[in-house]
Amino acid sequence: MSNPRNHHYVSRCHQKEFFNDLTGKIYLYDKEKKNYYYKKSTKNLFSYNDLNTKITNEQIDYISIEKEFKILFEDRFKSNLNIVESCVVDKQASAQLYSALGALTLIGFLGEARHPYYKKEIDQAVDSILNRIYPNISKDNTLPFDNDISPISVGLKILASFEPIDFQIVFIESSDHFLLPDTSCSQQRGQLSKGLSYHLQEIIEVSIPLSDKLFIRVTPQFLHRQKTGILSISKDESSTIDQINT
Repeated sequence: MSNPRNHHYVSRCHQKEFFNDLTGKIYLYDKEKKNYYYKKSTKNLFSYNDLNTKITNEQIDYISIEKEFKILFEDRFKSNLNIVESCVVDKQASAQLYSALGALTLIGFLGEARHPYYKKEIDQAVDSILNRIYPNISKDNTLPFDNDISPISVGLKILASFEPIDFQIVFIESSDHFLLPDTSCSQQRGQLSKGLSYHLQEIIEVSIPLSDKLFIRVTPQFLHRQKTGILSISKDESSTIDQINT
C-alpha cells in the first residue's frame, strides 16, 4: 500500500468551500505575479511533497502528522462549519457554537506553521543554534523538513491561552466573496502574556475565511479587542470585504 506524499498546507476540506461547483473551478490570484488563473482540482493546490513526513524510530513516516490533522479537525470541519452557518441563519449563538469555533480556530493557529516557507524558517533557526553549540554536528537531509515539533501540540497550547474567546462572525449577503490565503488565515501578533518581554510577539488575533461567504475573527476575551457578535455584510459594504481580503 502506497503512502500519499503530496501533503496540503491548506486542507482540501477548507479549499472545497471556495470551489465553484457551477464552473468546476477554483479561482486563484498570485500576488507576486499579479496573475489571475484557475484550477479544476484542489489535488495539487497549496501542497508540497513530504511536507509532513518525518523520521519515527529511524523509519520514514509519511502519515502520522497527516492522520493528526485529519482526526483533529479535517474530519469535523464541515460539521463545525454547518454549526456556524446555522447560527448566522438563526442570528443567535447555539450551545454547540463555542466548541465549533474553537476547533475551527485551531486551523488558524496552525496556518503559518503548516506552510513550507515558515517550516523552512524554523528549521534554519534551529540549525543555526545547534551549529553554534555543536559545530561538527551533521544533519540528515533525506527529508525537506525536520518536523520534530508537532504543529498541532503548539496550536492546542495557543488555543488554551486564548480561552475564553471573543469572536466575530461575518457573513456576506451579496455576490462578493472572501479570499482564502495560502496560510488559511491571517494572524496579528502582540503581547499576550504578562511579564514577557515587549519584543516577544505572540498571536493575539486570528482571522479565518471559512468559506467564500463566511469569515471569523477570534481574540482572547481578556484583551477586550472586540465584541462577540454576528455581522452581515450587504452589497453596499464592499469596502469592508476588501479590507478583510487584504
